[in-house]
Amino acid sequence: MDLFDSEIVDLTLDGAELDRTPYQRETVRDGANVLIKRRFAGGREVNTEGRLIAAFGAYEWRNTLVNRGAVCSGKISQLWDCACLLALPHDENRRRTAYRPREAECAMICAPSGSTWSEREFFDEPEATVGDHAAGMLFPGWKKRYTASGGRSSEARAPFFNIYKQGQGYIVAVGWSGQWCFECERTNDGVIIKSGIEGVDFCLEANEELRTSSVVILPYRGTAIDGQNQWRRLVREHFSLIGPNGRAEYAPLCAGLWGGMTTNAALDR
Repeated sequence: MDLFDSEIVDLTLDGAELDRTPYQRETVRDGANVLIKRRFAGGREVNTEGRLIAAFGAYEWRNTLVNRGAVCSGKISQLWDCACLLALPHDENRRRTAYRPREAECAMICAPSGSTWSEREFFDEPEATVGDHAAGMLFPGWKKRYTASGGRSSEARAPFFNIYKQGQGYIVAVGWSGQWCFECERTNDGVIIKSGIEGVDFCLEANEELRTSSVVILPYRGTAIDGQNQWRRLVREHFSLIGPNGRAEYAPLCAGLWGGMTTNAALDR
């Protein structure tokens, strides 16, 4: 799987979706780094800067919107910085039964809460019963949507998601300091994920550019806990604000209290 070979941006410009608008695509690879340029009529561009972290098989990218034209770009009314299909073991469409499906047999998503000023901060319980199924279950055709609260990136909901089934999974993190959004939809053989900025409605003036949100996707094998442990190692080695060469060796005493926010800030650096 190489996510950079797929269309990883979903943008609505002047009411037209990206994949329905003619454009020229140029991909430049330099080792683990990639630059994807999408050029539209009128000097408008969407540039994707990404890297593959080979030791973990993880992908990171961020987009920049550019208007090189002489007039306003037109209205940007929807912006998904990540839009891709990730493979998962097959699921049949759900049929109603007299018993609750087993978590081990279903696709699941763990989506922790954010800062709620309660004992359940940064906590999720995907196995908790909701109606006739577990809260984290994803059946084919089901869609779940998550957003930040009040424009604060880790209030009410943390921007980290763990999607998994039968020894295979993905951790997805959204790097944005404001009102992000995340959607996932289960298909029979995968999950469609989208992440980006909620409620956009703006134009780019001539010669103006804007950097948007980033995303990191970590595929993994093993249990959901195995995935969490791989994620911690990835953050420590490639995103942490402390430890790597040229950075402080130790964190402030209170840093642990704000682990979720600190990690998100690192992704949005």
